[in-house]
Amino acid sequence: MPYVALGTLDLGLADKDPTTGMARVAVTVNARVLDLTKPDPRHHHRVGGPSAVRRRRPDQTEARTNALKLAANNAARELTSQLTNLGVK
Repeated sequence: MPYVALGTLDLGLADKDPTTGMARVAVTVNARVLDLTKPDPRHHHRVGGPSAVRRRRPDQTEARTNALKLAANNAARELTSQLTNLGVK
């Protein structure tokens, strides 16, 4: 495998949405792809910064689980899209 993806999902504290009253959780994603074809692996591409997801659900556990799943899926799609645009195979 010439590339490896590394990432973090940072989970915020749950709070209550003032409009709906449901539990609300935010997740921030930072991810990067390393090119392992060189002796010193270099970043090939990065997704991060303000890439955040906020989910509202009836309870805190459900909101947290849903936000983590959505953030991970969005990050994977974004990395795949960016690598495809760069012509990486």
